[in-house]
Amino acid sequence: MLDVDTAELEPGTVLGNRFRVERKLGEGSMGAVLAATDLTSNRQIALKLMRTAVAGRAEMLERFEREAEVLRSIDHPSVVSIEDAGMLPDGTFFIALELLVGETLRERLRRDGPMPPELLVPLVRGLCDALGAVHTRAVVHRDIKPANIFLPERSTVERASITGSPVLVKIVDFGVAKVWAMNRLTQEGIAVGTFRYMAPEQLGGVEDLDGRADLYSVGVVLFEALAGEHPFQRVANSDVISAIFSGDHPPLRQVNPQVPAAVAAIVGKAMAVNRDDRYASAAGLAEAFAKAVHSPPDR
Repeated sequence: MLDVDTAELEPGTVLGNRFRVERKLGEGSMGAVLAATDLTSNRQIALKLMRTAVAGRAEMLERFEREAEVLRSIDHPSVVSIEDAGMLPDGTFFIALELLVGETLRERLRRDGPMPPELLVPLVRGLCDALGAVHTRAVVHRDIKPANIFLPERSTVERASITGSPVLVKIVDFGVAKVWAMNRLTQEGIAVGTFRYMAPEQLGGVEDLDGRADLYSVGVVLFEALAGEHPFQRVANSDVISAIFSGDHPPLRQVNPQVPAAVAAIVGKAMAVNRDDRYASAAGLAEAFAKAVHSPPDR
């Protein structure tokens, strides 16, 4: 098995007589992601390789296999598409994905800081359209965060903000996605998500988790995009989980007074502690956000 942690994955290296490495795109707890060429089709792909250190852990292998299974079941332009998945001849698990060009929302926010509500409207429409398709298939992504939202070029977003049309964002990383009918993961499995973006019921491990958990995460993302900081950024790390359960974070307009009250109210509803108080659907959240942004200024 290829040791992803120590292997010299230099450009030009051919893996399994099939994938030629072009460059490294990133790495995480589960593995490395490479830009590669699939020599069987001559297509450019993103090649995700599982780390050797976690390949023997059942829950990690389950995550890896679930991502491939979920992506195969969803055919939507705003969900990163899967080309293939399996094992290389040496036993290394891989997923071959659509190679995306651009940047993540996380990178955009780190570079440019807070985004005006008008620019967020087409992004929210695109994101919620994708989540609607995901939820229709009884899947909860469970890890919506800026790093998992891939954006088109800034000029595309700016044009869409004028016309009010959605833009083609891409949702990536379905490694912790949950199918509603499946048994929930173990407590360790639940914790592998990014807890600062998790809904209270997700942190609590409820068995009937549904799409409203993703909508809570969208609310956190919107707060961060509008305020320039995470809603729980001012909370000590040891207190974040209890703060999520209680909804104890500074009001959005306290962090950024320039955010219109109507927009802040939408974000607050999306982040409601009780999921029954949130929007019932991704489409409902997108429409409410757009309406609030385009409503008359606060008096």
